[in-house]
Amino acid sequence: MNRFLVPVSELVSESPAPPVATEVSGWRTSDSSVFAQLIAETRPTRIIEVGTWLGMSAITMLQAAAGAGVHPQLICVDTWLGSQEFWDGMADRTDHDLRLRAGYPRVYDQFLANVRATSFSAQIVPCPMPSRQAARLFSAQGITAELIYLDGSHEEEDVLDDCQHYWPLVREGGLLFGDDYLPHQWPGVVSAVRTMWPGDAEVEILDPFWIVRKP
Repeated sequence: MNRFLVPVSELVSESPAPPVATEVSGWRTSDSSVFAQLIAETRPTRIIEVGTWLGMSAITMLQAAAGAGVHPQLICVDTWLGSQEFWDGMADRTDHDLRLRAGYPRVYDQFLANVRATSFSAQIVPCPMPSRQAARLFSAQGITAELIYLDGSHEEEDVLDDCQHYWPLVREGGLLFGDDYLPHQWPGVVSAVRTMWPGDAEVEILDPFWIVRKP
């Protein structure tokens, strides 16, 4: 493992300042049963999540994995700076709070606090960098996964870029899946997925998730 990819349990000496109370929250699908379904199917030894934010979906996946009797490493890729919607039209929503301090987002501190409060801190590995940079790092290091979850930027070109860079990192028999396959709310997600996989048989839709399996 790359020396910069360190589990949260080994980051305890670098506590956030000031101290941060636990505040685990997420989106309407962050605790979806789809996670448990796909984990039971793939029984992964490693999961890569692109777009983690406060960690709710990561924690949900590891809870599901524990219930299935598997204990994967989960690499969380995120800048923790907020995607476009956090800065423009949705910026006034409480669930889009960037925890700005001196004008800079501090969401990463909240993520660490949330993970440390669980029993999964030794399994969760933060990777605080842009998704394409992380994918290149993983490729160079030979890091692959049975299960890769894309829930980062919702802009069409960004989603397509994530699909193109993370699909090669899916192990044989594994799958790539993502959230927000909602034509009216996030048309860029739908368009990017269909550009990458134009055949209807290639993509399974479990509203609002999309799933592509690698033979």
